[in-house]
Amino acid sequence: MGERNQKEVSEFCQAWFDPHPYGNISFQEDIKLVSGMVITKGTRLKEVFPDGLYIAKNGENILDVWNESKNDKWAICPYVTRLGTLVGGGTSVAHDSQDIINDLTNLKMAYLNPESLSKFIVITNRPLTRP
Repeated sequence: MGERNQKEVSEFCQAWFDPHPYGNISFQEDIKLVSGMVITKGTRLKEVFPDGLYIAKNGENILDVWNESKNDKWAICPYVTRLGTLVGGGTSVAHDSQDIINDLTNLKMAYLNPESLSKFIVITNRPLTRP
């Protein structure tokens, strides 16, 4: 096996865009997307991607694009830097939801862990099953 160098590493990137930055862009010739869809010449991109534009890239290669709102995948809250702490102001909205998810996961695990293994006690090499 050879040594791993930077050329062997590829970067996968996903990006979501609101329609405002690309909405009025149109192409001067037909463009065929990876999915097989064709954007005809002169069609504005906001007509093709009205909810938002999702792009998946590997390195410089565009793997796929489709119509998708970033709000379906991301939650946004205001973030204000507070002196003397690593957690900024405005994160409580996101933290509350994550705390609920964490609590529910912990409750499931607390229930499943004791119930997943058979309990037994060995006395003089004779297993006694717990009722």
